[in-house]
Amino acid sequence: MRGLGCCLLLLVAAPLICAAETVVEVEGEQIIYRGGLTQEANDRAFELFDRQEIKPATLTITSPGGAIHLGLELGEWVHRNGLDVKVYELCFSSCANYVFPAGRRKLLGENAIVGFHGGATSDRFDMSSLVAILEAAPESERERIQKEVQESLESYIKTNEKREAEFYQRLGISPKLNVLGQSESLKEVRKGCDGWVYTVEDMKTLGLANVEIINDPRPSELDPKPKVFTVKLAPESTLMEPVGLPVYDEQSHASKCIPN
Repeated sequence: MRGLGCCLLLLVAAPLICAAETVVEVEGEQIIYRGGLTQEANDRAFELFDRQEIKPATLTITSPGGAIHLGLELGEWVHRNGLDVKVYELCFSSCANYVFPAGRRKLLGENAIVGFHGGATSDRFDMSSLVAILEAAPESERERIQKEVQESLESYIKTNEKREAEFYQRLGISPKLNVLGQSESLKEVRKGCDGWVYTVEDMKTLGLANVEIINDPRPSELDPKPKVFTVKLAPESTLMEPVGLPVYDEQSHASKCIPN
């Protein structure tokens, strides 16, 4: 069952998750969180915050994301404690969906990538990990394993759909924030891409208030950068009815997708 549990987490986690251990530490008035979202890393961030006599005001995060519930847990904690969120390099997947939007102020380095690739309400998930497990399992066990994983995934998604909806409503964020780039009209644009980004102005239309571009001198360690396209909102877009239009922004600091 442990293998099935890992498979479930892989189905709802970022495609960019790295194997390196996540580092969480206090640096001045900041909590530094670097690496994939994990339960151990979240717990350490909460513990470090509670131990400080003078509470850190900022969560500085560089993360490729992780499972939905871990992003929601960290985002809810950020919102509850009124922390600023600083991204000087990368905040992807569940980090972009839930941690970045939760910041009181959202501080972005000039070259930062806040990238989306789906969430709890997505109608598709990466099933490659399930396929790999099924291929490695004895043929007599495959039907049972597939059924168990699908039932677990459906339960997990249902629980987190509700939690995501309540989180976005509480923050005043469009529920389409993390699914606009998955629309059928963008099928061709998505080829070869890890996800998509928004302009700062369109982030505001989607409900992400207090986004500020800052000058952060730290060198980028992203190599290679994720391949993303820009979803630019149509002029008539509103908070609850955003209309996404794909564009390749030549001024973007994000890598461009290379279609397959």
